[in-house]
Amino acid sequence: MNDLLKSNIKKSFKIVAKETPTIPENLIVFEEEPSELGVYCIAEIIAKNASWPIPWFYRNESNELQSPQQSYFGIYSVRNNIRGILLGLRFIQAGKLLQKNGFLSASVFSYYTASFHLLSSFLALNGRILIEQVHGPLKIVKHKNSSRSEYCSLNPTPEVLIAILTRYNTWKFEPRYRCHAARWKELNHVFVGEKSIIPDFFLNFFRYITSYGNVSLASDETLVEEAIKQLTNTRHTAIYQGYGYDDFADDLMNQDLSFGSGIDNKSNAYRDFALGLLTFSVGEFVELRDSIPKELWNSDKTQDLLKLSILVPPFESGSPYLADMCELNEHIEWIFCWLSGTDKNGS
Repeated sequence: MNDLLKSNIKKSFKIVAKETPTIPENLIVFEEEPSELGVYCIAEIIAKNASWPIPWFYRNESNELQSPQQSYFGIYSVRNNIRGILLGLRFIQAGKLLQKNGFLSASVFSYYTASFHLLSSFLALNGRILIEQVHGPLKIVKHKNSSRSEYCSLNPTPEVLIAILTRYNTWKFEPRYRCHAARWKELNHVFVGEKSIIPDFFLNFFRYITSYGNVSLASDETLVEEAIKQLTNTRHTAIYQGYGYDDFADDLMNQDLSFGSGIDNKSNAYRDFALGLLTFSVGEFVELRDSIPKELWNSDKTQDLLKLSILVPPFESGSPYLADMCELNEHIEWIFCWLSGTDKNGS
């Protein structure tokens, strides 16, 4: 996590903890002075809930996407990271069970799914926050001589939005398509420029899936692009063709599948990649948590907003434990305890 994003997140915590976020006045419009209690109450509820757990959006006069949460949008970076950790963990656990029992194609798909969730964490830690459920705007129009009210739409509403932290420490919002290839291509924006560093777990995995079992065919310049293509192809074959064996396992070439050596290399590669993403995301969260002043982290406002945001929409959480990974288990267990309210301070 770079210093710019870290400062933005800290600023976001401070705003939520110290202030009462408000909604821009132009988003609540009445054609006449409200006389109906029902409409007035709705407007009051909206005005008091700018810090909604799920961000929402509207279009300004130039048709550009905006959000009332823009000033503290960094808090959703933390939200995406933790949510990705918890979802990714569950599918890693499933992948391990499937691999142990010889369901290789199913384990590849499960590890891939874990990585896909953890990709949201990784992107959020690099200033690119994915918004899967796009809402908004909460704008009321009161009709003359009627108590009827209506909400206007984004017109059109994007399938997915991505919030991008600019070098000016502000967030801009862009629409995206809901497809796996487009999601992975966001890495092209992260791994760009002279100062970009591709983590080893990415390099090892990308070189594996572009090598077909041999020396990587992709150059460093084209590695990410080629790997993304192969990644989505492997997902397809694992799901729809039931294929999870390593293409270049020695005994597989001899059709001796019962005693084949290395036929689970593909499953191992996807497992190691998912675990690399998980370890990275958890480590970054722990570092960030410890850097935020306790009075901001423990504020009721930030805790309520962050926890509710992580848990909406609800999902299956399961157990926090992974075999033979003591330090990682300790940090993940803290997240579980924190969310449940049994260890608010992380002591």
